Amino acid sequence: VQQYFSQNCLVMAASKFETATHYKPGGTAILASESITANVKSHTRDRMGRWTSICLTTAVNRKIRIISAYQVCQNRRPGSNTAAAHQTAQIIQEATSENITIRPTPRQAFIADLQAFILHCQSEHEDIILAGDFNETLNEPTSGMGALAARCGLADLFSTRTGNSNIPATYQRGTKRIDFVLMSPSLLDTVITAGYDPFGFWLQFSGKTKVHGNLR
Repeated sequence: VQQYFSQNCLVMAASKFETATHYKPGGTAILASESITANVKSHTRDRMGRWTSICLTTAVNRKIRIISAYQVCQNRRPGSNTAAAHQTAQIIQEATSENITIRPTPRQAFIADLQAFILHCQSEHEDIILAGDFNETLNEPTSGMGALAARCGLADLFSTRTGNSNIPATYQRGTKRIDFVLMSPSLLDTVITAGYDPFGFWLQFSGKTKVHGNLR
C-alpha cells in the first residue's frame, strides 16, 4: 500500500487462529488513502475479523463511521480451516471462559455483535455507512441483516436508488442481492455514485492478475 499511496490508513482484521498454509479464510479490510487520510479520527478491528471500520470527521465536525463487514455463509463447508469454524471455536472459548452455556452460531453472533457496535457508534453521534458481503438478502423473513437495519434505522442505498430491493444481483450462482450498503438516511443525498464491478472483472495489480467483484 505504501508503494502506491503517499498517505494511507489501512485497517485489516482476521481471526486469532493460525493456519497451516498461506490461505486464511474470512477477514476484512478497509483503506483510506491520500487526502482523506487526514480526516481519519479513529479505526477499529473486530476480534474475529468480521468487520473493520474507520471514523472520518468532516469540515463541520460531522462524524461518519464506515464499516466493511463479512458474514459467513448459512451452509458451512466441512473442515476446520473455514471462517465459520474459526468463529465457532472462538465463540466456544469465550463462552467457556465466562461460564456461559448459551453459545450462538457465528451468524447469530455476527448480527448481535455488529448491531451492538453500530448502536454504540450512533450513541457517539456517528453517522453510519455499512458495506459488506452478508450472504443473505434484506427481505428474507428470517434475515438478521433486515432486523439489524430496522433496529439501527439504516437505509438500503441501492434499493433507494433503483426502487427495487432485489437488484442488482450480487450472487454469481443465483439472483439474490447478498452484498449491499446500509447507511444513515441523512447521508443518502450526499452519495454521488455507487456501483459494483461485474463478476469476473479482471484487474492488473502489482504485475499480477486479480479477480475483483466487490461493491465500491
